[in-house]
Amino acid sequence: MESRRVSLRQLAWMGVMTALAASLMYLEIPLPFLPPFLKYDLGDFPALVVGFALGPIPGLAVEAGKEVLFALLRGGTPVGLAANLLAGGTWVLTAAAIYWRRRTRRGAVASLVLAGLAVTTVMAVANRFVFLPLWGIPPEAAGPMIWSAIIPFNLFKVTATGAVTFVLYKRVRVVFLERWGVLAEPAASDGGTPGRRRA
Repeated sequence: MESRRVSLRQLAWMGVMTALAASLMYLEIPLPFLPPFLKYDLGDFPALVVGFALGPIPGLAVEAGKEVLFALLRGGTPVGLAANLLAGGTWVLTAAAIYWRRRTRRGAVASLVLAGLAVTTVMAVANRFVFLPLWGIPPEAAGPMIWSAIIPFNLFKVTATGAVTFVLYKRVRVVFLERWGVLAEPAASDGGTPGRRRA
């Protein structure tokens, strides 16, 4: 009964975080040094928090759920939905998978940095050969756009959201996760795994 109750708490918390992630996508910030169609938002932050707390698959579920919810509420194109899901899914899965292998402060930094590099590389390739052509961008313009817009945008996004996640995750963990019993595994008395310092 206890494990079932915790599981239901986790699902309820994931639903709350999915709604929060979709809401944050409305708070788009245009970046003056990039084309107007590239706007920054913190929508990936809740999915990263869930991934760190519960594991890669729950984090991916929140990422996918917020994309579907946002598309239902605001609309959008299949190409845009696929691009956002590939970027966010790559980031959350990679970061959470690395962090769960080494749940320390250094592990958190490494997970965010390596996952950020992974998503930047994946999106550069995917935009060059898939998404930009689907948007009607000719090949001669797609290459320069990758270097001048796509790569700088993704580097800015993973740096900004990664910094927010690193700073706020511990607070979210203590206030919401440990006190509400949502964590995938119980925390030790010092707030982390015995002998290891959690981020």
